[in-house]
Amino acid sequence: MRRTSAPLAQRTSGGNVIHNVASGRAGSTPFGIGASCPATVAPGCGWRPGVSTGSAVLFYPQQVDSQHNQVEARLNYGADALQLSFGYYGSFYSNNIGATTLGVPATLNNPVGTPLPLRPGLAAWLTLPVASAPDNNFNYFDLSGSYVFLPQLRANFKFAYSLAKQNQDFAGAGLGNAPAGITNLDGEVEGKLAQIRVVGTPIDNLTVVAEYRYSDNQDNTPIANYNVVLNTQFTNQTVSRTVNYGKLEGTYRFPWAIQGALGIDYTSLDRGTYTPTASYAGVSALRESNDVTRWWVELRRTLTESVSGLIKYTQSKQDGGGWLAPAAGGVGLVSVSDPAAQLGPNAIYMPTMADRDRDTVRLLLNWAATEALSVQFAVDYGTDRYDAPTQFALQKTQYQLYTLDANYALSDKWGFNGYLSVGKQTLDQSRPAGYVLAFDDSSFNAGVGFNGKIDAKWQVGGTLSYMSNVDKYEQTLVANPAPGSAELLGAAGGLPDIAFRRTDFRLFGNYAMSERSALRLDAVYQRYYYNDWAFNYSGTPFLYSDNTTLYLQPSQSVGYLGVTYTYAWK
Repeated sequence: MRRTSAPLAQRTSGGNVIHNVASGRAGSTPFGIGASCPATVAPGCGWRPGVSTGSAVLFYPQQVDSQHNQVEARLNYGADALQLSFGYYGSFYSNNIGATTLGVPATLNNPVGTPLPLRPGLAAWLTLPVASAPDNNFNYFDLSGSYVFLPQLRANFKFAYSLAKQNQDFAGAGLGNAPAGITNLDGEVEGKLAQIRVVGTPIDNLTVVAEYRYSDNQDNTPIANYNVVLNTQFTNQTVSRTVNYGKLEGTYRFPWAIQGALGIDYTSLDRGTYTPTASYAGVSALRESNDVTRWWVELRRTLTESVSGLIKYTQSKQDGGGWLAPAAGGVGLVSVSDPAAQLGPNAIYMPTMADRDRDTVRLLLNWAATEALSVQFAVDYGTDRYDAPTQFALQKTQYQLYTLDANYALSDKWGFNGYLSVGKQTLDQSRPAGYVLAFDDSSFNAGVGFNGKIDAKWQVGGTLSYMSNVDKYEQTLVANPAPGSAELLGAAGGLPDIAFRRTDFRLFGNYAMSERSALRLDAVYQRYYYNDWAFNYSGTPFLYSDNTTLYLQPSQSVGYLGVTYTYAWK
């Protein structure tokens, strides 16, 4: 069940704004857990001690009983040269069910579907309580505004501060085995933001934009030894990041209806010092910092009285600091001077941290066919090339997108619009002793809509849209694949395609009851098709270890009818 209240108050222009939204959830939702532990190092855990790996995936309906309250307020001030806006947003979440403990059958299926007795070691893992979403709160304050120094020089700015906390008591949530003296996580993340943008016209026909943004998110959560695996103790990890961004762009209006722009920006991302007592086992390498330098050139021109165009080229380069690798035993990190030699040929480097070169091109044409009809056509193309110390993980991506938009004004009161887009994205990646994957995502989107006024009080509108995404996974093997990878690819023939399609029909009507109040009616109907093989592979539903099957109905539909009342005051 979900309960949502309408805003207590809303001011449509100027003055103060106060919003309050409360929602609650009660019932159950699909849920599950999984555990895997090697019998060679944890006797009694596997199906056959000392030989195989014990693992299981269980389905369980998770009970839900939570409340979420959101509050938003804003105060605006305006003068001749100065505009200010102060805002607050608060989120308060409480969960009456702190943890879930699953009942586990005495017999479970092994990974190939053979039922075997549940061993005590694996049972001990599966019957541990699983934490639900904990109580938490988030408070956000911001001050934004603008100032006009001169007709040729103006600036806007924003300062923000946020604080998120999560300190629900472990025992009260039904979770035990906390470290001595630790009663709750005492989680805290503090955020700060400052940004300024200055726009000036130093000489005729030249506009210069300068921008700087600083954001800092610090994880102040205390460090404690929450984990013990094979007598190795390690702590939780704090995740902080500081970003500095600067931009400078100049736009000049040349003769012959030509406008050119040249710009450059720089982003510096600092993740701080990784927690030295946390476990990084299973990760090949990390970086504490990355830098991205980007520049672009843009040219606009009015070709005829009704046709104008734009072409833009952008290039960016990402690099970063030295690589860090897990220390012996997996706890902490050590510096790596030569990753290719020291980490070996099978290491995998995250694409978000690896060196990358990106090139994009955009072509845009605007055609004002008549006073009533306007058409816009755009082409976007881009490539990413990654330079990592090994050939594995993501190596190259490419995308292309073609879009067509049209707007037609039948009269001063009635208008129609439509759009069409076709796109394709490809990713090339591989993993050690496994597969080379050429991922191909093709998309198609189309829609039409209308908006109009029946009279002074009634406004109506609607849209009909269709989208389709098809994902293809072309798989081959690396030079020296593992026997299991070759056998699996030979038996299955690779992953099947995944298709997602949605048809969406929407209508709305807005009735102005008075100058301050309005009533809106929304009606929505959506139809979906989704054939993800994770839920249904070649007609076989996903099978859990306890013989539960999960099947996703490929075709589904949903309808929605909503009424909204709005009141504004001055």
